Amino acid sequence: MIHQDTIWSVFQRYAPKQRWISLSDIYRSIETHGELDDEDWEPQSPSSEQPKLKRNVRNVLQYYKQTT
Repeated sequence: MIHQDTIWSVFQRYAPKQRWISLSDIYRSIETHGELDDEDWEPQSPSSEQPKLKRNVRNVLQYYKQTT
């Protein structure tokens, strides 16, 4: 599974600077440039079909929002 520091590194490297970017574009960038494995695509919980990757991306963005 991709680690939080890797998600942040990919985001910083590929996200456009000085403009807003949609969450779907962030997901797409991480999917394209991150080294994902099968676990990243597993559901985040038994009651959700959303992949773990999306939850992890949101968690990373929330963490850096609170710490910067």
